[in-house]
Amino acid sequence: MIGQNIGLNYLIPLAIERLEIDILVEGDFFEGDLLKVVLNSEMDYWISEKDNWKRMCHIFKSNKDALENFDTTKSIKSEWFNSFEVFEQIH
Repeated sequence: MIGQNIGLNYLIPLAIERLEIDILVEGDFFEGDLLKVVLNSEMDYWISEKDNWKRMCHIFKSNKDALENFDTTKSIKSEWFNSFEVFEQIH
């Protein structure tokens, strides 16, 4: 539902809790897909929820090495890092 931008006020905080435990937690498709959908969710949510935006920035930066070293496709890694570049510019 996050990928469809439905219920973000309820679902993003839950997703953040999961990502704090394991940044590569699997949603529906592959390890790290929850991270991808959270980073690509509706910008308006993140503009209004700056504290959660800060938490996500911290989670990503704290796990950068794990993401870089994770055994997955180059395409998936690019999506994470490109999405975070855009995400980081929100504030």
